[in-house]
Amino acid sequence: MNFLTRSLAAAAVVLATPAMAEKPSTPPTLVKVYDLFLGGIKGGEMAIVTWISDESYHAEAVMRTAGVVGLVYNASFTATSEGAITPDGYTTERFKAQSAMYEKSQYVEMTYDGAAPASVYADPPFVPKPWEIEPTAQSGTIDPITAAITALAPMPVEQLCRRSVEIFDGRKRYAVELGAPEPDQGRIRCPAVYRRIAGFKPKQMRETPEFPFSVWFEVRDDGLAHVKRAAGDSMFGIAVVLARD
Repeated sequence: MNFLTRSLAAAAVVLATPAMAEKPSTPPTLVKVYDLFLGGIKGGEMAIVTWISDESYHAEAVMRTAGVVGLVYNASFTATSEGAITPDGYTTERFKAQSAMYEKSQYVEMTYDGAAPASVYADPPFVPKPWEIEPTAQSGTIDPITAAITALAPMPVEQLCRRSVEIFDGRKRYAVELGAPEPDQGRIRCPAVYRRIAGFKPKQMRETPEFPFSVWFEVRDDGLAHVKRAAGDSMFGIAVVLARD
């Protein structure tokens, strides 16, 4: 059983609740698997599977540490997201995630009303912080998985880059912005930046308010641009995400 099959099976068990719509019975529209490298060392794996119809979407994602990093740092993240597809793009309706690190775990579930979170549930409950923000005030955001499928879905070349999205994960608000595309050795590179907005420690906002990175796309036989690679500086050295063919 490969990583994708094992991971999605685990996600289905961990996240299955009556509050979430059942996974579509049709074959998925989009299946993507990625490897994460930190400083040249494999640090993790990610799988994301999405079902897309004319008016709605359902996505499941799993991330975990792997390789040498996985031997000393055991962490995982599973999540599902669903929502509507409108002329303005993807709109989150419900998101839930289970993260685990060593012996600690955290479950988060968010529901949206239009373009704003309507409720956030956490188990165990979030520990109050002086810098925390009000979830229902985060209008104009989408959840992390919806943001991922927005970026990872193959798209026409003329629609690449020159766009931004604001994300809320239940506690923090941040943005990912892509600049103008440019050719780069047979691929298309889009300069990008991850920008912290609110809900972070004051020290983080002062010292590392943003992280620049780049995303490379390749145009395939279907005429669409597919994400092939992303890379940028991180707190652990150069971080690289590579798509498996």
